[in-house]
Order: sequence, then C-alpha cells, then structure tokens
Amino acid sequence: MTYVVSNIHGDIAAWKELLKKIKFTGNDAMFVLGDIIDIGEDGLEILEEMSYAQNIWPVAGEHEAVARKLLGGFQELLKNGKAPDADYIAGMQKWMMDGGAVTLDSFRKLDEDMKEGLLEYLDDMPLYEEVTVGGKKYFLVHSGITGFDPSDEFDAYEEDEFFGDAPVRKIPGYTVICGHSPSADGNVFYGDGFVNIDCGAGRGGRLAALRLEDGREYYV
Repeated sequence: MTYVVSNIHGDIAAWKELLKKIKFTGNDAMFVLGDIIDIGEDGLEILEEMSYAQNIWPVAGEHEAVARKLLGGFQELLKNGKAPDADYIAGMQKWMMDGGAVTLDSFRKLDEDMKEGLLEYLDDMPLYEEVTVGGKKYFLVHSGITGFDPSDEFDAYEEDEFFGDAPVRKIPGYTVICGHSPSADGNVFYGDGFVNIDCGAGRGGRLAALRLEDGREYYV
C-alpha cells in the first residue's frame, strides 16, 4: 500500500503511533511531504529513522530547506572560525522563532559523522515526487508551485517557488497531494484538484495519513 503523510513537526510519538495504526510494513511505501522537523523536539530522530528505511521517501518542506542552509552554514562557521554576517544572523533568528531552536539544539549534540550524514540527507531531499497508483497520477509536494505554468517542466522552478506565496495546487493530469497549511477542522481537506493532508500535528492538531489505493484516511 502507498501512504502519504505531511507536517510531522518533530512529534515522534504521533508518527510511531501512526505507523502502528496503518500497520506499515516493508511491503508498503510512504511519502512524507516535508516539515518533518522543528517545533517538536524529535525531528532529527525521525529523519534518522527515515534515512534507514528503504521504503520511506521524504519531500522537502520549507523547514527542511531552511535547516539545510542554516545548519550547513553553522558547520562552515565553526570550521572557519568566522563571524556570521547580518543575513545569516537574521535567518537564524527567524528560524529559531519558527520552531528551529529544538532542531539546532539536537544538531549540536550529534557527532561529526552524524552531522555530515544529516546534511547529506537533507541535501538529497527532492522538492516533489510523481507517483502513479491504481492508474491515477499524483504530484506530491509540500505546498505547491508559485507561478505554475502548465507549459513548464517541473524542474524549471527554483526552490523558493515551491515554498512561495499563493502556491498553485491545480496541475493538469495530476491530483496534487500537499501539506503546509493546517486544515481548518483537523481533517484531510479536498480542494479543486488537490488534497491537503496537514491536519495540524505539532501545533495542537492531528497527524494524518492518506492511503492512495483507496483514499482511506488515518489519524492520531
């Protein structure tokens, strides 16, 4: 079976409970649509477990995109002994206020090999995935694509266009599955051409999974 999850936000207890609820096995597949880290304390532990799995594929959310830039910069500053510039400081302060403080704290406790492995894992995260299940095509993305034009290839868009304002979530030929913005009622939301599976985990809501074979929803 094929499952899609989004916006875990460091809540490892909810994620493990969800895996049990769906009875996830090595014969299944899971796509996790970003914002795995920040806010909750265990985001890096979740990433580590995912990195060992052969059937769990993450898609980068804006929290992963910010983390890989700032944590990579943090490592460079430590190695070079240089003072951070104003832009880096402003970016770090904004990330801390947006839930990144727990992630930075966890990162600093890792040994050098684990830090390097984590940064490589973040760097390798794609911005989207295309899958076909039961003859139906799905475009899996964290938020959408700002300024999407059907005549463009998906790879033509820059990273910031996947995390920009007013993302387009209607793509001809696909059902878009996304997260990013918690649904108003804590349930999976079905829009025009898209499905939002962010149900507010880490922010007082629930963690959801959608099974693509039959549309079944799971919540913890």
